[in-house]
Amino acid sequence: MIDLHVILLPNVEKGPTDTETFLKMSRKLVSEGITTIMTSPFYDGKDFGFERNTILDRVHAANCSLKETKIPLNVVPGQRVLLQPTLHHSYNINDSLTVDDNRTYLLLQLPRTSFIAYIDQVMYELQLKKIIPIINEPECHPYFRNNPNAVYELVKKGAVMQISSQSLMGYNGAQEKRFAYLLLRHGLVHLMASGCHATNYQKYALPKAYDVIQRRFGVRSVYLLMENAESVMGGQGIQKEQPERIRKEKFLGIF
Repeated sequence: MIDLHVILLPNVEKGPTDTETFLKMSRKLVSEGITTIMTSPFYDGKDFGFERNTILDRVHAANCSLKETKIPLNVVPGQRVLLQPTLHHSYNINDSLTVDDNRTYLLLQLPRTSFIAYIDQVMYELQLKKIIPIINEPECHPYFRNNPNAVYELVKKGAVMQISSQSLMGYNGAQEKRFAYLLLRHGLVHLMASGCHATNYQKYALPKAYDVIQRRFGVRSVYLLMENAESVMGGQGIQKEQPERIRKEKFLGIF
């Protein structure tokens, strides 16, 4: 399995603070069936977080450590980049890391504001540069929960939605869990990742969440999500189900 959102690099954001914890965390991921992860530290284009070259160097060091200790886990570079009006300028100066540095998919973290007036414009500007935006954890953001069809509109315009396995298992809260299921039922989920970091890796939920999806939506849905993760890692196009609008009365009925 591939996990496209893990905070694994030592001393980066919520990652492990020492080599021993890094190796324990890596062994745990392997024991859960994970073969490849994308490291996804937060980056806002300013002085918070780690820039592209720093992450590339640390990913190389992490893979060397894993090879030396014979842990069969591959770490690829990436970032969880803050969605902001000037995001395309960050990409122009080669600061932002796309998935596996392949210049195809960019994992985006939504700001904490309840309304994101510039989201359509940023999506458009990224796609002009042939960058496909992946919206991370839309089920966790009040903007989408208050405006569920905003997810539908973005998907129709080419955005990719990645939910958290933690949400599907209820670890992120009841509203987040319900909205994640709602998005799945309406064909508005294309990827699932864990968001795992050093303080929650013992509750690693990605395989369990895939099992839940298989029981609720069938094995085809699981294969689609897993195959999409492989495609994103390889910079290839993904499969999408036909998206459906979310009727307001149906949305309100889940609470």
